[in-house]
Amino acid sequence: MPYFTIDPGTDHVAVDTSTRRGSVVFSVQNKSGVARQIRSRVSVEDPAQEDWYTVKEPVQQARVDETLQFSVDVAVPPEVEAGRYHFRLTAVAEDDPDDVHDVSQQVPVEVPPDGGFPWWIVAVVTVAVVAVAVVMWVVLGNDGAVGVPDLGGLTVEAAQERLSSAGLALGEVTEQPSAEQPEGRVVAQDPAAGSDVEPGTAVDLVVSSGRSPVAVPAVIGLAVEAAQERLSSAGLALGEVTEQPSAEQPEGRVVAQDPAAGSDVEPGADVDLVVSTGPEPIEVPDVVGSGLDEAIAELSSLGLEAEVGAEVFNETVPEGVVVEQEPVPGAILRPGGTVRLTVSKGPRPTLNAAPDCAEFGGAFVLTVTGANFSPGKQVAVTFFGRNSSASAPSVTADERGGFRVELFVGRRQPPGTYRVTAADRDTDEVLAESAVRVACP
Repeated sequence: MPYFTIDPGTDHVAVDTSTRRGSVVFSVQNKSGVARQIRSRVSVEDPAQEDWYTVKEPVQQARVDETLQFSVDVAVPPEVEAGRYHFRLTAVAEDDPDDVHDVSQQVPVEVPPDGGFPWWIVAVVTVAVVAVAVVMWVVLGNDGAVGVPDLGGLTVEAAQERLSSAGLALGEVTEQPSAEQPEGRVVAQDPAAGSDVEPGTAVDLVVSSGRSPVAVPAVIGLAVEAAQERLSSAGLALGEVTEQPSAEQPEGRVVAQDPAAGSDVEPGADVDLVVSTGPEPIEVPDVVGSGLDEAIAELSSLGLEAEVGAEVFNETVPEGVVVEQEPVPGAILRPGGTVRLTVSKGPRPTLNAAPDCAEFGGAFVLTVTGANFSPGKQVAVTFFGRNSSASAPSVTADERGGFRVELFVGRRQPPGTYRVTAADRDTDEVLAESAVRVACP
């Protein structure tokens, strides 16, 4: 099965004796089953003859089963001898030229001998023939009827010559868009071809002004492959494809097109696309030293998430201030990425313990004072002895973060250094501790 059917519409090309020029219109039908951009070119056996032929509009877009018209002008150099020469028209698919192509039958080119023939005689004879034909029509009646020739696909000049040869005249010439014929070629005639008319009748022609403009389809939001298919179905071609970040379209989707959707363009025109590379990356800001709420707000305004990690004591940074972040400032994240924050709990709380051994026979009172606790914080204060321990299970820090509590240790402890702690009442986390020297007699 051929990809393209190619019909020259004639059995030969007649070259004018005086101008050494001629023309032929090939009808090429797309039988490949998909829309194609078709390129036509002339092939000859003798490379020296390649310059004789010019294909007008050599590249055209064809829908499935659409028939295109490729016009070939022939210009034979004056030094070429009279005779018969041959050429073929080859049609190839632009997207697959090696596998999708077809060739027409040989088309003869008849080159007549030079002779300076007085063509004005032809004009005179033509006028005489038309006049005689009109007289015969009037005298003899309809038996002298003239058949209207088929002028489809011809230029106006060629159509006028054919009408004159048939004893007819050129009538009104109008234009209209046409997908079947290239610009300047006859697409319709009145009377129709084959009609019998009176000699000298004027035949009106409708000439192609080219194919109708094509409305550019909307392809924003499509993948490039889908956009190309939609453009091809509309008789258009994919142009330049560039990329840019976009928050509106995911990676690989069309974010802009030129010309815009709905624009009227020539068939086969290119449509350029801009394709998304995904959201624009975000540079992580420096939020170390900011309050936690301020840091979260700044990250959120850039499209990033904040995750509060560890809380650590810091002797120089106030409570609630960010002391570390991960990733570090200047790192690149996609929108929605997470920055982990480490927040200061302020200076570590401290304890001070002093024993009072007076008149207890080895027992003693331990006075414990605390500082740098959160105001209102409840802690359990405990003395860890060797023979016994003592604790105050619920001590509340005052508005300045301090407290004072006395522990009675009822048994004598061997002289030595002992541990005192203040632990969070709810979590048992040790918030502060101190070493105290005890040597009561």
